[in-house]
Amino acid sequence: MSYCEIVINKLLDKYEKSLHAQGQGLSKRRVLLKIDRGDISEYDYHNVDIRDDFNESVRTLEVAGIVSTTWARKGILLSEVWLNLDNVEQAYKNIDRESQKQKCERFIRMFDELKSMCTTDWIKEFANDQISKMQSMRRLTSLCKRWNAEIDDIITALRTFEMLHGKSISMRAFSIKCFRNSKYFEQKVKDAFISIAEVYEPTLASYDDDIELGWREKLILLGIYARPELYELSGNIIIDLKSGCSDLSAFGAFGVALPDTVLDEIIDIQMEEIRKVIFIENKTCYDEYLMKFKEPDDLVFYHGGFISKKKAKLVEIINKCANEKTKFLFWGDIDIGGFRMFCRLAEIIPSLLPLKMGEKNVKEYHKTGLDRADDYFAKMNDLKSDSNFSLFFATIDECMSYSVTIEQESMLDSFT
Repeated sequence: MSYCEIVINKLLDKYEKSLHAQGQGLSKRRVLLKIDRGDISEYDYHNVDIRDDFNESVRTLEVAGIVSTTWARKGILLSEVWLNLDNVEQAYKNIDRESQKQKCERFIRMFDELKSMCTTDWIKEFANDQISKMQSMRRLTSLCKRWNAEIDDIITALRTFEMLHGKSISMRAFSIKCFRNSKYFEQKVKDAFISIAEVYEPTLASYDDDIELGWREKLILLGIYARPELYELSGNIIIDLKSGCSDLSAFGAFGVALPDTVLDEIIDIQMEEIRKVIFIENKTCYDEYLMKFKEPDDLVFYHGGFISKKKAKLVEIINKCANEKTKFLFWGDIDIGGFRMFCRLAEIIPSLLPLKMGEKNVKEYHKTGLDRADDYFAKMNDLKSDSNFSLFFATIDECMSYSVTIEQESMLDSFT
């Protein structure tokens, strides 16, 4: 890179971060590089050859009207270089660099094209949001700045996702569809794709910091699978498959793990002996329950903290195959995350009831509870304005009275 390119790039980098880039008259400060501040580390004035060549390059830019200068020693030792704001476009052209205005116009065209070909509401909302922000701000959005080099790939991934029409797909197959490379999506685009979906895709956006999801879980919620899901459960049931029947009763306290690929093969689940279907959020609690507390008429299902589209399909099958007297129960942490998990599961099973998540459990285990900050309990109290959480209103009051939440693991001493 020539000395002219170094100087102009540094000045344009500062310009694009300044108020000047948003419109004329918003700032009176110069876009300035100072030698004694180390703004141009390439200017080694102790080396005569480098200093003279650099000085000559700067003088060339000054003659062209792109920069102005001050000198510590006239013509020998440079002191300051600043961008002439009346000639910014010429600065961009001089080094063949795309201006922010040009980038905005290009990105707006790309997002407008994405919006016009999409029927998925959250993708259209994202595209429209980016367009309106850039038009009003006259500069790149924070997302476009952060993922500048990946915008083309992000739009390709969103277009391909749109064409799935809600169907699930493995991450590598998705990557091949997008980029003809099975690993490119994971290596280059995944993080940006997830960051967008976390804001705009309703299911993923509904999860917050109270429920910790890794990137694999987040993609699963979108229908993109890094590997097949496994569903752990235990109970005296017989699963009727297209290829035959599978009796799970012999696995007892060990349980089994069903791959998600079996879902389309299930014809029926024989559940005549089941009186309680218990969903358990935590893996340790699931294992402990199977070994110590499971009863013959229990069907125990490891919840895992979230319900993907495929897992929801298995839950729907179980709900449909259960007899009318079967109780459906959910056991999770007594905290905001646990309450939210219950409500999401209740959307599939309206008869769902909480297990060991009541006010009496808070009273019994508050001494081993987890201390929380006041803002957490303010957020918990806000749940009482939503009727979906009505089963937990008394529990919330009890948690707030003791200023604690209760983790499942602290309640493994008994199951009465």
